[in-house]
Amino acid sequence: MKSVHPQIAVCALALAMLGIGCSSSLTRNEAQRQLDASYTQKSDYVYVTTGNHPNMLSSKAVPYLRIFSGMFDREVPETAALSSAGFLKVTVIASGVVEQGIVTNVMDHVTVEPTDKAKPFIAGIYGANSHECRDGCIKLIAATPKIEITGITEPADGGGQKMCTVTFHVNWQNTAVGTTLNRTYPALTEEQSTFVKYDNGWRLQK
Repeated sequence: MKSVHPQIAVCALALAMLGIGCSSSLTRNEAQRQLDASYTQKSDYVYVTTGNHPNMLSSKAVPYLRIFSGMFDREVPETAALSSAGFLKVTVIASGVVEQGIVTNVMDHVTVEPTDKAKPFIAGIYGANSHECRDGCIKLIAATPKIEITGITEPADGGGQKMCTVTFHVNWQNTAVGTTLNRTYPALTEEQSTFVKYDNGWRLQK
């Protein structure tokens, strides 16, 4: 029976355990996997306000929107559009509320909640004075980036290490939320990243 060369055995073991090969070339699949995992901006978002601070000096928000009576579509057009498309449930809990101040305003109090249709696109729901929004909000995914590799250079020596340059396009694709809001994004952008060869495979340089 023929014996297995030790280097071949080591390569096979690395392939099985780490999902990488002993080839000196960076594979397109491996570059794609690392770029997808490390791309800084994972999504573009829309923030739907769910509460209000009654005035600029107030530190406590109420858990509903205060909208000038009959002006919902004009004051919060994106919320209105998402409600019409079935992503949000909008409920008027009080109508024609007279609020006295420097001037007298007639307001509607409106609650905003996500529907089941919105669930695949929810990135977070936050209360008032959170790190995401002062008045409370629903954070929805409007678009996600798609990375398409267009080229990988042959390995070359750089600073005593083997390096590859990967060129790729970033194309932003609307979700159903982004499409509802007619979000548009710049044309394809071309970017480059450097990968360095280590003893256990290629690594994307941050």
